Amino acid sequence: MPVLELILKNLCQPVGSVTPAETTKVLEPATLAGLGLVAGALATSRRRKASQNA
Repeated sequence: MPVLELILKNLCQPVGSVTPAETTKVLEPATLAGLGLVAGALATSRRRKASQNA
């Protein structure tokens, strides 16, 4: 039993200093979907204007 207590006590001790990893900002899926819809609408609008002028 003392060995188990020693192991459990050592598991709870901090090993060293932990530095947080660098984070990068990522757009939310709804934002990406909105940007995709806007880009698609612009492309469709330009195609319609181009076909009317031709």
